[in-house]
Amino acid sequence: MERVDVVTGCRIHFGLAELYRGSQNCFAGIGLALAEPGFDLSLVSTTASPPIANRFTGPDYTEYHHRASAVLERCGLGEGWQVSFRSVLPLHHGLGAGTQLAMAVAAACQAVLKPGQPSTEQLVALSGRGKRSAIGLCAFTGGG
Repeated sequence: MERVDVVTGCRIHFGLAELYRGSQNCFAGIGLALAEPGFDLSLVSTTASPPIANRFTGPDYTEYHHRASAVLERCGLGEGWQVSFRSVLPLHHGLGAGTQLAMAVAAACQAVLKPGQPSTEQLVALSGRGKRSAIGLCAFTGGG
């Protein structure tokens, strides 16, 4: 059985600044990365035959599962995977939970598919995050 554990911190976003109107990357952000609180999750390969649909364990909160499932799909992992949440950040509370969740699942997928240190660009593509500001990405890759 394959298992990857990922622990994240969070970020506090102080605001966005528009740098160049009309530019593709026109925003910059100011924020603070914190080591805690954060997500603590595992991506585990299930050994059922035939493969079962992806499963999620932990908090009964559909949005976490929906977001994690979207990243699994972007990563190209088929059925037979379980995401287990041991701790979570509250969504929509200004701590960057959406980015930390997406980056954590993307990093776990990359560890399964291509062991080694994934590039930030790979994680951005798989997570779908970092379109307006890189504060959450920097918090994930650099820690708090």
